[in-house]
Amino acid sequence: MDAAAVGRVVRGLRTERGWSQGQLADFLNAAADTPTLTRNDVSRWENGRRSPRFWLAHLAAVFDVEVRELASAGRPGPPQRSHGLGDSVIVPTMDGLAPSEAITSTMQSFRAADRNVGGGHLYPAVIRYLQTEVALRLFDADGGDDGRAVFRAAAALTEMAGWMAHDAGRDDAARRHLARARDLAHVGGDRQLSAHILASLSHHARHVGRPAKAIQLAQDGRDLVAAGPWQPELAARLLAMQARAHAEMGEAAPATQLLRQAEDALGADEEEQLSPWVSRFDEGSLASEAARSFLRLGDTRAARAQAERILQIRAADRTRSRAFAQLALARALIARDEADEACAVVDQALDATRQLSSFLVIQQLGELRQLLAGQDSSVVTSFLPRFESELAQRSSLYDWLRRGDHERSSARGTE
Repeated sequence: MDAAAVGRVVRGLRTERGWSQGQLADFLNAAADTPTLTRNDVSRWENGRRSPRFWLAHLAAVFDVEVRELASAGRPGPPQRSHGLGDSVIVPTMDGLAPSEAITSTMQSFRAADRNVGGGHLYPAVIRYLQTEVALRLFDADGGDDGRAVFRAAAALTEMAGWMAHDAGRDDAARRHLARARDLAHVGGDRQLSAHILASLSHHARHVGRPAKAIQLAQDGRDLVAAGPWQPELAARLLAMQARAHAEMGEAAPATQLLRQAEDALGADEEEQLSPWVSRFDEGSLASEAARSFLRLGDTRAARAQAERILQIRAADRTRSRAFAQLALARALIARDEADEACAVVDQALDATRQLSSFLVIQQLGELRQLLAGQDSSVVTSFLPRFESELAQRSSLYDWLRRGDHERSSARGTE
């Protein structure tokens, strides 16, 4: 590999996009899930003093070109389009697996990655998989699999796509995915999965400003759960969704009562095992819903206690779950006039989420920045410039990811 030629290509691609060397280093660190690269490293590559051999795959992903085109720099031939960061998820082959098993295995891979890197990176890859693999299997009579199981698997993956779209700030797409998932689950005949998707639809309805609709959707789910053997986790989740909606409406009494009912439900004996298509809802999940409910109701003491509980329960690899807990904790601390401590919590959240592509996290960070800006504290005054710089950098990276996803989708539409 000709290091000087590769360096010239890197410089050309970077300047073509209007990025600084520092920005390119940040994008590469995000793609590689490591904070080790600096502006000086990029400078050495571009001057031909060092080869970016071990960064070629990430350079290709960031610039949206093929690795071989970078490795063979200096030879004729235009760069080719790649498919982006989401394709780093390993998609199992169908060999030896029934269609529903293959979809389930793929869904687990996406779900594990989503916890750490967020929906912004993975959503396009999930949609592509749904379009190119899952859609074909729904009508494959020779798949060697129970046809209804394929519909259940497709419903579960489509519901996950809805959550990723929501995490990526695409609420219209999220609503469409969740509605399709509900229809697929009905055909699949899985009562638990149908109730689970109703909980997701309830969450989405509350998020877009329709709390009354959210309460009704969660009640529909509760009715489904009540129609069969008792499933504690599913019942608790639906109760928590109703609590969130009542909190959104400022109704403290029903919200608090529903949270208590959810806690009781979670501790009850199960009469039926949780469906393999349904996400777990545990003590940490309930604490997350409770923290946000109490924040909405203005009970900052209870919100703080719940947020701290999440951080005790959740392992370090649950990046996004911990991030939301840290942001809720920081908001509660600010409301309690403990802005200096809030800065420390935000700083921890920034450090932990450098590789996380989540519109919701960026949005909440922006809201915290506004809250901190009104605080009279030397600690806050010292912290804000660094916070604002980090937030601007992340917003720029997220906007770039969104533009890249749109361009890749447009390119595929013309192929």
